[in-house]
Amino acid sequence: MKFVQKLITTHWRSLLLLFVGMYLPLQIFGLLALELRQNEGGFPWDLPILVTIHSVTQPQSGIFAAMLTKLGSFWNVLPILSAIALILLMQRRWRSLGQLA
Repeated sequence: MKFVQKLITTHWRSLLLLFVGMYLPLQIFGLLALELRQNEGGFPWDLPILVTIHSVTQPQSGIFAAMLTKLGSFWNVLPILSAIALILLMQRRWRSLGQLA
């Protein structure tokens, strides 16, 4: 118990930043997902936005988006991240390696 109390008193700013930066956005995302599941048809403002986006897009942008999606696949990202992790491991940059993981 004393360890937790000391941890909170010495790192309260970091813990507050972690709470505001991670927990609250996750909670908001969860509430939006629950609301979307209950409505099943989406939000009332969703359809006009989608119609507007589809009215101004061009066929080339769809091809570009598909190419970007393929570049971000697991098998393309894995070698890049592995190389970065190996470089960080060799440089003994533990904090950066932990953040990458």
